Amino acid sequence: MINTNVLLLLRSGGLPAQLREHLVTEGFASQVVSTIEELQTCCKKLEGCLILIDSGATEDGAVKSVRELISVKDELKNHPILLVGKYADAFEETLETHFEAITTVETPCAVHDIVAALVFLQRSVSRRVLDVAAEQRQKTRSDAVQQTLLDKIESIPKLLFKRLESINSRAESFDVSLYSSSLDLEYFESRNVYPASFEVRNIIREICRDAGKWGRLHLCRVAFIANEIAKLLPMQASVREQLVPAAFLYAWSFCDSEPEFLKQTYHLGDQELFRKNYCSRVKDSAMKVSVELGNPIAANIISAMAKAIGRENSSSDDDISIAASLLMAADMIDRACFQNVHWSSRAAYFVLRRIKAGQLSDIHPAVLCCIVKFLSDRIAASSNLYLLHHRVRTNATLIERAKKLREEPVAENELKVPLEKLLPGMRLSRPIYAFDGREVLEREVRLDEDLIWRIWQLQAIRPLNAPVITLIDEE
Repeated sequence: MINTNVLLLLRSGGLPAQLREHLVTEGFASQVVSTIEELQTCCKKLEGCLILIDSGATEDGAVKSVRELISVKDELKNHPILLVGKYADAFEETLETHFEAITTVETPCAVHDIVAALVFLQRSVSRRVLDVAAEQRQKTRSDAVQQTLLDKIESIPKLLFKRLESINSRAESFDVSLYSSSLDLEYFESRNVYPASFEVRNIIREICRDAGKWGRLHLCRVAFIANEIAKLLPMQASVREQLVPAAFLYAWSFCDSEPEFLKQTYHLGDQELFRKNYCSRVKDSAMKVSVELGNPIAANIISAMAKAIGRENSSSDDDISIAASLLMAADMIDRACFQNVHWSSRAAYFVLRRIKAGQLSDIHPAVLCCIVKFLSDRIAASSNLYLLHHRVRTNATLIERAKKLREEPVAENELKVPLEKLLPGMRLSRPIYAFDGREVLEREVRLDEDLIWRIWQLQAIRPLNAPVITLIDEE
């Protein structure tokens, strides 16, 4: 059951007015506390409740709040936490190392910004208190993949950029503008990636009808992600051409009787029961594809996908395993990023954070790096101004400044680079600014993998003025 209790540690009085009233309208029950000790006491009574902490309008106040949080991290480890304040974002990365589920919102902000962050935390965290044994299993599973991801190279961003280079995916552009809630079967029919068999086509139409609107759109988006990313992966043509059919057929056994299996997210670390049941249903679909359609390749992809979902084996490098990992990743990521029917850049931001932390290591590394680029491209293509306060996003001066930066001519030794095309080694000739006017990176900074990753993440929650102006280094 989703926890709707929110503890509010309020100190400065700098949060938006009528916050508690808005929480009530969104279905939350709130309680105000004034000290960290009182917060601890209430947390013991309200197990798993959400925590909102007002860190104030000063840097000293934010530092004090962060230190207090870290000092009681063991008592609060089962609680999702939202830190709100003028300097809150500056401490997000530090807090991530101590808490499983935490995010920040900078003030000044609107009430809906805070409510949106709480709703996201509420839907993203565990539906039960984290079990220590389950957490340990999560850390130790798929040792071979963890070795590849975490031990052979010093950081996830460096590994992923290395793999991006090896498959030359920088030279490609995903058609992310079409990744939306309006995708339908006509898209695949018009691009000659739909199965030729009329029998399979009819079954896919029946699956989409039985799955309902949300399920149909989800399956179309899964097929879209799989088809786009498969173009960049070394894979036999016979396997690649079965990806789109498999992206619909994996739901064959449950779409009419249990369509809820197409809705629940499972990218978090403690959803073993759902994964086990979901794995069983997808295996049933693989059997139907094998027996009723006589399609061994699609059946093998779906069967391997089921095993990946159930964590029954570690990822390997054969084409079937890579295709299965791609389908699982597409299924998993789309659920996370379209929780409210529409695309959420904030949700994509959280997915990227989990990838960087090595928490989605059951996805094949080659697939994982393509997922990172796909999400980063989609974030860059999004208009995220709605994340800003109304006064900021409608400020005529800021709008004019952003337009001027976009249209500003470049010198002979400069180059305009879209955010999604940034590469390690590029050097900034001008600062990067957020839409609200804050300088994000100063000029002359040379970009590395980690900085680019941070820029991609930041774009999801704080719109940046793009493109970026870089220097053309002389040979």
